[in-house]
Amino acid sequence: MLTNFLASIPQRRRQSLLALVIFAILATVLLNRALLPGYTMLPLDMIPFIAPWDHLELGSLANPLISDPFYIFFPNRYFQASTIQSGQIPFWNPYILAGSPIVADPNFQPFYPPNLIAAVFLPVQHALPWLAWGQLILTGGLMYGFLRQRKLIWLACILGGGIWMLNAYLVVWLENPHRLSTLAWLPGVFWAYQKALDERRLDYAAVGGVLLGLSVLGGQVQFILASGLMLGVYALSMVVWNGFKRNQWSLRSLIPLFIIGAIGLGIGAIMLIPSGEFAAYSQRVRYTPETVLGTRLPGQHIITLVAPDFYGNPVNPEGYWGQLPNYAELATYFGVVSLLLALTAPFVARRRQFAFAAIVVTIFALAIVLGTPLVRAVFLFPGAQFLALRRLLFLLPLCGAWLAAIGLDGWLASPKERRWILIPIWILLVVITVVTLWTQQATPDDRLETYVDLARSGVLLLLATFLLLILPRSPRVVGAMLVLLVFVDLLQWGSDFNPITSTAYLYPENEVADYLQQDTSHFRVLPLQRERLLFGPNVLSVFGVQEIGGYSSLIQADYYDLYKTISDQVDFAWLRSSSYKLAMSEFEPRVSLLNAKYILSAKPLPTDEILQADQMRCDAAAFLNADWTTQTFTAADPGLNRIDILLAPRPSSEESAIQFRLWRDGVGGNLVAATEILAVPTDIPAPHTIYFKPVADSAGQSFVWGVSGNEETAVCTAGPGENLAFTAYGTQLISHGEKDGVWIYENPNALPRAYLVHHAETVPAEQLLESVVDTDFDFYHSVLLTSPLPGEQSRQLSASPVRSLGEVEITDYDLHSVDLNVKTDRPGILVLADAHYPGWEVTVNGVEGEIHEVNGVFRGVFLPAGTHDVSFQFRPTTLYLGLGIAALSIMLALIIIFVVYWRRRSALAIPN
Repeated sequence: MLTNFLASIPQRRRQSLLALVIFAILATVLLNRALLPGYTMLPLDMIPFIAPWDHLELGSLANPLISDPFYIFFPNRYFQASTIQSGQIPFWNPYILAGSPIVADPNFQPFYPPNLIAAVFLPVQHALPWLAWGQLILTGGLMYGFLRQRKLIWLACILGGGIWMLNAYLVVWLENPHRLSTLAWLPGVFWAYQKALDERRLDYAAVGGVLLGLSVLGGQVQFILASGLMLGVYALSMVVWNGFKRNQWSLRSLIPLFIIGAIGLGIGAIMLIPSGEFAAYSQRVRYTPETVLGTRLPGQHIITLVAPDFYGNPVNPEGYWGQLPNYAELATYFGVVSLLLALTAPFVARRRQFAFAAIVVTIFALAIVLGTPLVRAVFLFPGAQFLALRRLLFLLPLCGAWLAAIGLDGWLASPKERRWILIPIWILLVVITVVTLWTQQATPDDRLETYVDLARSGVLLLLATFLLLILPRSPRVVGAMLVLLVFVDLLQWGSDFNPITSTAYLYPENEVADYLQQDTSHFRVLPLQRERLLFGPNVLSVFGVQEIGGYSSLIQADYYDLYKTISDQVDFAWLRSSSYKLAMSEFEPRVSLLNAKYILSAKPLPTDEILQADQMRCDAAAFLNADWTTQTFTAADPGLNRIDILLAPRPSSEESAIQFRLWRDGVGGNLVAATEILAVPTDIPAPHTIYFKPVADSAGQSFVWGVSGNEETAVCTAGPGENLAFTAYGTQLISHGEKDGVWIYENPNALPRAYLVHHAETVPAEQLLESVVDTDFDFYHSVLLTSPLPGEQSRQLSASPVRSLGEVEITDYDLHSVDLNVKTDRPGILVLADAHYPGWEVTVNGVEGEIHEVNGVFRGVFLPAGTHDVSFQFRPTTLYLGLGIAALSIMLALIIIFVVYWRRRSALAIPN
């Protein structure tokens, strides 16, 4: 029955079906255990090196290089999936960096359809490998379709599809999903373009536009610019070929190109337009035509096309000694056998037009990644200032897959022709290898692993050469053996690169996170990264805990600068190595500005109380009575939490009760502490200590303490002014003990998430950072602005910092909105300590208000005296603009497809 079914399928479709089966087998072999229940494609073997899990025993790391999936991609995807399952699509992430706009972060892939679908049906740890598996098969199939459209022999098409899906660039970045998600659709764009040309049907161009749109939504925007240029060069090469070879000079072939670009970029506008807007506020590195050359592929690394591990491999014990510390940044290997076939392609090609286009595109790709003067021309296109040439190395295996398929196609069609070309190619490869060994001073004694890798490649080249020489005897069988040899080469090299681990170690529950989760207030955490890595960036978000640092390609530049100004001490080199990570290794009190309520440390921190006032001596005595005997003082620092008083000697034989009070702003003001002291008979002055809840904003504030009692008791006085004897202390950290090897401290002086001030100062933008961290700036009672408030609002504020007596309550804190109820008896500025970005709007009692950027990073809104319902909403205009353009682009694609279909159907209905 199955045989009859297969026989009923046309041969071309049977071949395509078999191709997909082959690609599925290759993807399954590559990912193997990651697809099984209980396993995942994540570097979870890292956790024994990260507190609070460093008591676990998991052995050595499978690949020390891979960490981003643990720190950024899983936490991001987990947050996205959990949000979608709760009925929302997240546009804003409150868990890192005081808030970050997901909608503008391409690496987050906020609108990529496969991710959104997987979030509904699969746990993240299983969605990651299964999405990779599906996209590998998809991209292999699309490459096969493109090569098939170019009329290559079936076996050559299989080869090209397999090379593309198993090449080193895809393998080394396999756990960074946005790269594969973008590249997976790229061969389909070329297929659709070629199909539109061959059949003169614009509906295929519309399909190509949809595929390009999916590629854009995949998240790696740099790839889109390079791919667009590559498609343009490919199209122009076709125009040139037809012009010179067929004397058919026409630009009609550019019409499908325009349609693909318009629809694809239109669909991607939902992400591209917000990204373009928010990138202007980010700290992302911006390249110039000169500085971008520093990101090129070093010429000496061309040897890795022959021997992928010439400079070592992080998977192996010998390590890596290449030009960059990151092995993956320079990985371009697409198989040494594939390279041999690709080098023969110009001489054996059967499809000369395709070979010409592939060679032109390859030359273009090499000119870009090697940093030739052609790079300057790239800067004519928007977004080029963010382009790192090393990100474009995928162009080499893509062109290599084309050329290798063209080469095998030529060999299979004419097995006996041009076999002599193998000799100069061998000479070329040997010369490149010898020169590189000499210039890199790699001797067998020092770099044995390099020679082992070269020997491996040499054996593969000898086998491939032998097979090419005997190809005429049985082209199909020997051709299949060549293809198998390529696949074995790539799988043998890449199958152990990506760690596959048990989900039993998927961010295990721990006492630290459990403790933090018990606090239901709105707060952020600062894990100090020193000696031992503590959670690592973004990981706390998996447990629903917000932190002031984080890891993102889109950090607000002002927030980055403020964070670094507070402290740029980071003990771990990889955490300070790029501008995409924010971490601290030392506690700095100014983190209170950022709502950092809890400090986590891998070792104990000092919790000594800080002396704020000291007149503790007994020069005389002041006897008490029923009224209050008082002493006024000004606190020097935040966190006032202790008063020591000195009772005078009393000869009485009876104990006596003394009442103690501590007020703020004078007797009868805000009561800070109230307790009873038992005075016992003593011949010497007796100190008594009173602890109370730390006063976060005590610095510079006036306090009064007082005592009352019977007339037989007295308090010591000091100095000629007869001031009451006392000392005052403040605290910066309160220990909550050690849990799972991590010490938890509370910072009692942290500003709340939302608070009121009644004073503002305007400073020039270039002086803002210096002013914010200046010790004279009272950030508890004032804010800094770079643009002055409107005159009337400014006049209503206090002339100097004053303590607010208003009440601020956060009534609802959602992803895209924050609602507050505020009561204040005087005009002031409500500060919400969340990052301010375009797109945030505010209403006060239902009326639209104006958001002011306070202290350089946060949101503030002026409020008159009274009771107010305040609502912050995230509604970025660029998101809705992009959504509208995307919808129109999809409609345009559907219209083109429908019109072409209707015309073809009408034409077929007309009788001959």
